[in-house]
Amino acid sequence: MRCDGTEENGVHDVAEFDLTTPITVVASFEDGVHVLRPVGVPIEVTRRIDGDQLVWTYLGFTARLNRIEM
Repeated sequence: MRCDGTEENGVHDVAEFDLTTPITVVASFEDGVHVLRPVGVPIEVTRRIDGDQLVWTYLGFTARLNRIEM
């Protein structure tokens, strides 16, 4: 995957439920945010850094993942 906003360089995968339905996702990097837009689906998934957290938003759900020292 390349974050250049094109289908050609986006994600090309298959759906887990049948392992044959194609999934294409356009990826871009906008104002410090990694944005994923599935082709043909009116949703947007974002990932961004906020301090020591990775913030992931999807359909009204927000996950905050904390950075840990290993």
